[in-house]
Amino acid sequence: MPLAKKDWMELNKLNTQLFEVCHISESDIQETFTIGKPSGNGVVRYYKLMAMNEEQEGKARTYIVKDISDREIVAYFTLKTGMMTERTGLLIHDNCSAIEIANFAINDSYKINHPEVTDELEHIGKYIFSQFIIPIVKEIQSLVGAKYLQIYALPEKSLIAHYEGMGFSRTSNKVERYIHRHIKPLYDKGCIFMYQEI
Repeated sequence: MPLAKKDWMELNKLNTQLFEVCHISESDIQETFTIGKPSGNGVVRYYKLMAMNEEQEGKARTYIVKDISDREIVAYFTLKTGMMTERTGLLIHDNCSAIEIANFAINDSYKINHPEVTDELEHIGKYIFSQFIIPIVKEIQSLVGAKYLQIYALPEKSLIAHYEGMGFSRTSNKVERYIHRHIKPLYDKGCIFMYQEI
């Protein structure tokens, strides 16, 4: 569903020479979106079966990144509000507002079809993060206030290292246990909590 002109932000400002971003639509979920690793099945399933429902119910907002030249889907990411806890005293913790990247996936079919782009952009994910996710998150933060950006990463060493390269960190074991018991969504069962200050 494309943004109306009166909406809080015109995403067309976020177009780059290669990609543009828009809200997910019914036609988008009919397009090919693949992830070669079995661990990616959850994000593909979310994209195909849940993203539109959560979009319409106001639970989350899913953005599609498309190649400007041929309109092929490059990636998608889903944002929603989140919560984190931080230590404010010796035995005192306080909840802090956050924005959660609930899903973030690059379309393997796009990478196969466009080796020239993947050669030019060594890390498409980092590019999308800096060019699209961060500007949207900053705009949201200016409207509602949020201290942290968080993600629940699949427990894969290479993925954890990738997110660390994008500025995310893990919390202490004690805080992570608290988050896993009290805050973590069921959808992210088994994932590793990571965050960064916005």
